[in-house]
This record gives sequence, structure tokens and C-alpha cells, in this order.
Amino acid sequence: MSCIICGNENYREVVYNNHLNKKSAKVIVKKLLPYIEWAVPRSFANYKKLAIGRKYFNGKIRICEKCGHGYLVNPPDSERLIKYYKKAYWTHRSDVQSDKYQKNQNFLNDYRAKQQLDILKNNCSISTINSVLEIGAGSAYASLLLKHFKKEEGIDLYVYEPGTQWENYYEENEINKIGDYFPSETNLKFDYIHTSHWLEHTNDLDETIQHIKKLLNSNGKIFVEVPNEEFHYWNLQIEDTPHLQFFTKQSLKLAFEKNGFSSLFLGTYGISYLERSNGLNPNEENSIESPEGFWIRALFEKES
Repeated sequence: MSCIICGNENYREVVYNNHLNKKSAKVIVKKLLPYIEWAVPRSFANYKKLAIGRKYFNGKIRICEKCGHGYLVNPPDSERLIKYYKKAYWTHRSDVQSDKYQKNQNFLNDYRAKQQLDILKNNCSISTINSVLEIGAGSAYASLLLKHFKKEEGIDLYVYEPGTQWENYYEENEINKIGDYFPSETNLKFDYIHTSHWLEHTNDLDETIQHIKKLLNSNGKIFVEVPNEEFHYWNLQIEDTPHLQFFTKQSLKLAFEKNGFSSLFLGTYGISYLERSNGLNPNEENSIESPEGFWIRALFEKES
């Protein structure tokens, strides 16, 4: 079977259990202990999410030897994906939790949103952006920050977000929710689409990018941030559930170019996975552009 990105027929496979081969229970527990010691103090919810993920995500990840892209060979169907998110994410997030975001302008101090928007501002003119869609938006900090930059001109904000806990927050911040899941039927068109740690959760990558293309106006832009699995990723015990796609800089660029986009910017940011596994936490100072950074950030433009 050929690579879904570049068509190369040479690949390797890893087992989707935090990259651990299925050996004896004793070996697995021994290998998991460092992760458990790190994850449980961090948050029991995160460990529970990982445990739930193993129920829905299993089998093999096929990794292309040419472009480095990986994908889950037998991914869950849409119904099982929804079940996973409900159990692992949404049931732990109440309406009360989003109250802290209401009208407090936290987006002005969110370094990741600022860094993402800097890429947009440095590579195109935001004066032409009047309508924005953020997919998997959550608090929609990037969209709100872009609206702040254009406060004299005005801008319309739209989101896809399945969690109902954000609906009051969106209303108070004049954000229009289109639907829970992308895509859905809409006649709207956008100058800019923003996605951050969403694309790796999609099943059919080509179909998803084609839907994005249909929603963009001529020369519309899309920002993408995804995990970078090129360096150290497969040799460490990484919390990667529930990812379905595993990107390198090359594979992300190829995925968009073959679907009618040109690349305006492509870079890696933050600490490496090796540094993360050794206990270093990401912050504003170490989340700058870095050769082995664990985030890929890219900006693409729809070709006319």
C-alpha cells in the first residue's frame, strides 16, 4: 500500500500503544512507569484520557520511508471517534470551566496565539481578512487576537467546536458557531481559516483539505499547527492518542500542495520531544523557532 501523501511504497510500521511493541505485561509496565510517574501528578484526567484512548485506538501506524508521514492503518469510524471525545474530553469540561474565559481578554497574553498570529502578519496582509473560521476552536484565542488587531476595521468570527460549554462564551465574544464537526453544510466563505492541533485528528486527509479549499475565498489563507513527529518521536513514549495522522514538515507541505495550495511559511517551533521527555516544559521563551521543535507551524494560500 502506498503512502497517502507522496505515493511511496516503502514504509515501516509501529504498534499504536505509545509506540510500544506488544510484549509481556511485565515489559510493558516497566516501560510505562516513567510515563505514569510523569502523567499522574500532572493530571489524573490526562492519564484517564490515555487509558480510554487505548480502547478506541489500536493497531498499526504506517510510516512512509520517504516523506515520513504516518497514519493509523485501521482508524476508528466517526461514531467511535465521537464516543472517545465524549469520554476523554467533554465529560470533564463543564460550563463553569469556561466562565474564567469570559470577557477577560486572556487572548492578549496567550503566547502561542501571539506566535501563531505573528506568522500570519509577517507573511500576508491581514487588512484583506474580513471573515475567519477557526476549526476545533475551544477558547478561540487566535481568532479573538486577530479581531483585536483589526478592531478599527471589524471582522466576522466563526467556529466549529463540539463542546457545548463554550456557547455562552462565544455569544458574549460575538463568535458564531457553525457546528460541532467539520465539515457541515454552509454557504459561508472565509478569507482565513485557523487550525491548531486539529488536523492530526482527521481520518481522510485529502477530503478534509478539499473541504477547507471549498470554504476559502480566492487566495484565502489557512494556518496549521500540528505535532512534529520527525525527530525522536517514535523512539520515546509519547502521549499521542487520539492522533490519526502523524506529520513531518515535508508531509504537511506535500499534503496541501497536492490539493491546490501554495506554501507561504513552514517552520518548527518549541522544545524537542527528547527535551520534553527529560522533563522540560514548554513556555514562551523556549517556544521559538527551533530545528527539532515539536510543533510544526505552516501558512498556506489557496491557489487561484
